[in-house]
Amino acid sequence: MTYPRALSLLSILLLLPQTCLADMAGLGLFLINLLLIGAAVWLLLSGLLFYALRRHKPRARFGLSLLFLLAPLLWLGLQLAAGFFIERLNPVGGETADSPVTLAGVSFPAGSHIVYEQDNGSRQPVKAESSAPLALGPLSIVSLKQEPGSRMLEAGLSGAQEIEGWPCASAEVMPTTLEPTPQGPRLQGCWLGRPRELGAVRWPPGSVLSRDGQGNWSLFWQADQAGEAFGLPVDNMTASYSQRLSLLGWEGSVYGIEFTLGDYRFSGLQSSVKAKWQSDGSLRLSGDIHRRGQPVSCVIWRPERGQARAC
Repeated sequence: MTYPRALSLLSILLLLPQTCLADMAGLGLFLINLLLIGAAVWLLLSGLLFYALRRHKPRARFGLSLLFLLAPLLWLGLQLAAGFFIERLNPVGGETADSPVTLAGVSFPAGSHIVYEQDNGSRQPVKAESSAPLALGPLSIVSLKQEPGSRMLEAGLSGAQEIEGWPCASAEVMPTTLEPTPQGPRLQGCWLGRPRELGAVRWPPGSVLSRDGQGNWSLFWQADQAGEAFGLPVDNMTASYSQRLSLLGWEGSVYGIEFTLGDYRFSGLQSSVKAKWQSDGSLRLSGDIHRRGQPVSCVIWRPERGQARAC
């Protein structure tokens, strides 16, 4: 799976502040129950078919019923076999180059590891790795990947480097996605190798950065231990920024801890405490909230004033 696809998939599954371990466990249990119900229904249908064929010869009756019962497994086997043969007909392999190979304008010297893709009897390089750093515009890289028909490049940086003001991590963490332009490679996404502070939010190392088609930025971070943003504890957060890094939206949540803001006590022991940035600079918090023993539906928190009030 390519980095842009992985990042896109990551945006769908993870860029939800309310997602936590308890939610994922509940989803897994739901899928298991759904699978068990489906298996029971299929077994019942197989039994009904066996009964409906009672007037047929025993061999035909047992054979047809068994074939119907095993149909899902046979279908799965055919899908796996089809995928195997498709891969054999269109193989992807790697080898050590005995002469320089050019990929996306970068010349990889002899001795580099090159991965080719087979296409109608010919092959073309799709990934290259060098033992020594190479130049891609102002960047120093050790690997490069470009899918056929795609403009995007996946570059493995030789070390942590600053790209357009963002501290991107090295190839050991995650490839950096770039778009080639006449002015040089344009950053599309990477993992932060160092902290980056944007206003009241400090994005830790490991935050996922991406750029959309309008040039706006998105950031996502999640960890087992709580961090801090706007004076609040958070263990995951996502935000969008304009091209000039003006905050457009922010959401965060925390699970498994308790904290207080003024007279309000927030408990994330049973469910997540969620926070959402408002256009006036305040944050709206929801979850298990109490004030002097009484439940509160939500709280407005103004971090610049250190004030909290009920919605």
